[in-house]
Amino acid sequence: MIFLFIATIVFVADFIIKDYIDRNKKENTPELILKDKVIVQKVYNKGMMFNLGEEKTELVTGLTVIIFLTSLAGFIYLLFKKGHGALKLGTSLVIGGAASNLYDRLMKQKVVDYFSFNTKVKKIRQIVFNLSDWFIFIGVVIIFISKLKKIKESK
Repeated sequence: MIFLFIATIVFVADFIIKDYIDRNKKENTPELILKDKVIVQKVYNKGMMFNLGEEKTELVTGLTVIIFLTSLAGFIYLLFKKGHGALKLGTSLVIGGAASNLYDRLMKQKVVDYFSFNTKVKKIRQIVFNLSDWFIFIGVVIIFISKLKKIKESK
């Protein structure tokens, strides 16, 4: 059940940060931290990644619910299988992050994003994330590596 705990910690950590940002920061007001390497700012994302579909929030929310519930069903099934530690870890990170973003979408009709990297590359600097986005990304990488490893072992 450690994997349920991990998913819950991911959800709660991002929920607390988003709540703080939402209550205490003005929208689109950047603040540099960590030796000017990270930009903190409140940005609302009504669409999916990179604000895709921002004009169709109901469709985005519906798709998000379907994808989340399907992933959750797979996660629950996976929890009852022996082994698969890396796959369970990756999936728990994805589920925790996805649950946090879905919660925002259902409660606020938008997701609170709050940090970006202060790089010389403007396109990268303009991408604003939240902690859940990173947990989802890391989880997907872990799942991918786990699947690659399993493919190599079966050869």
